[in-house]
This record gives sequence, C-alpha cells and structure tokens, in this order.
Amino acid sequence: MLRKIFGIDSSFTSTMGKIADIVLVSMLWIVCSLPVVTIALSTSALYYAVVKGIRKERGTPTHEFLNFFKQNWRQGIKLGLLYIALGVLAAFNIYAVSRMDKSTMLYSIYQIESLWIALMFVFLSLFLFPVFSRFEYNAWDCVKTSLFIAVRHTVSSLFMGAAMIGTSFVTAKYPILAVFLPAFMLMAFSLRIEKIFRKYMKEPKEDEIIPWYWDDGKMIVQDDEKEEVTKK
Repeated sequence: MLRKIFGIDSSFTSTMGKIADIVLVSMLWIVCSLPVVTIALSTSALYYAVVKGIRKERGTPTHEFLNFFKQNWRQGIKLGLLYIALGVLAAFNIYAVSRMDKSTMLYSIYQIESLWIALMFVFLSLFLFPVFSRFEYNAWDCVKTSLFIAVRHTVSSLFMGAAMIGTSFVTAKYPILAVFLPAFMLMAFSLRIEKIFRKYMKEPKEDEIIPWYWDDGKMIVQDDEKEEVTKK
C-alpha cells in the first residue's frame, strides 16, 4: 500500500515533483526579472517552461526556462522595453486623468478612455508572453497579435485578467507566495490559452512530425521543432 502511494511512479511522488518544479521555475523567474527590462523575457520563459516541462513533461522545467532565456534574450529585451513603455504610458494616462477637474464633462470622457487603455494593457499582459514563447514574431507584432487574440476572446480575457489582478494583490500583500504563484498562475491560464492558440496554428498532418505542444499523449512528438509558425 505504502509502495503504491510513495513509490517512484506514484501519483503522490509525481505531484510533489511538479510542486517542486513550480517553486524552482518561479524562483528563477524572480531572479531573472530583477533587471526589470528582462520581465517580458523571463515571463515568456516561465510560460514556456510550465507548459512544456510541467504540463507536457518534455524535458525539465528549469532546463527549458534557461534554454529559452539564453536563446531569446535579445528579442526578449526589446519586447521588455516596449512592454514597459506601454505600461508607463498607461499609468501616466491614468495619473493625468486623476489630476483633472472632476466637475467637467471632459473628465468623464477621459476617465472612460483611461479605463479602456488600462483594460487593454491587462489584456496585453495576459497574451503577450505566451505569444512570444510560441510564435516567430518581432516585438511589435507580438503586441498586435496579443491584443487581437485577447479582444477576440474577451470573456476568457476578462476572467483571466481578474484572476491575474487578484493574484498580484495577494502576492504584493504576502510576498512569500511569489515562490510558487507565478508559475501556478501561468499553468492555470495555459489550460485556456493553449486551446485558444490551437485556433491560430495549423494542425499537423498524420505524416508530419508532431510539435511538442500538439502532444495529446498518444503520439511521439519532436523536441526542437523548427516549423514556420513556431519559434521553439
């Protein structure tokens, strides 16, 4: 009985292993995000590692994280600078509106506009990093594609956006939770995001090599695909 519960191939051991992986890649994400300009790169690497290494069990999550980070650091820093710039513009817009005379009709118009911009930034934050981890786009195309997907799937974006904001507040209040919440949140989001991505990717034919992200547990897939629609 104990052997079934605590054996190498038991569900308990597998679960504990995944929890350890979640903690390890979350800590890697924290360290690699410290320069700030690497926030987009490290978050994309985290999503990549969580989906490929934990959910699909293709390689080890820490290896996949570091490998992605090393291979994409130039483009990732460019994306990070663009993401930070957009975030600063959104924050400045909200600040500027908050300083306006609230008794004027113009304030109401700009208030709606600032809320819309803030919502678009939240939407962008949901899909930008998964898109960069999966598709071969430059920084600006990643932004446009992410917003297109987010707006097209508004209901999913609203639910995930609310969860992301809530998780951010909880983590800010209890920083210790950062050792596992980032990876756990992305893993939860990936359950929906991966289904959405399949609507925008060409399904491989039976005689083609199956990329790892199409793995349904029934077919052998390749590790380092170099297909036209994908990056990794």
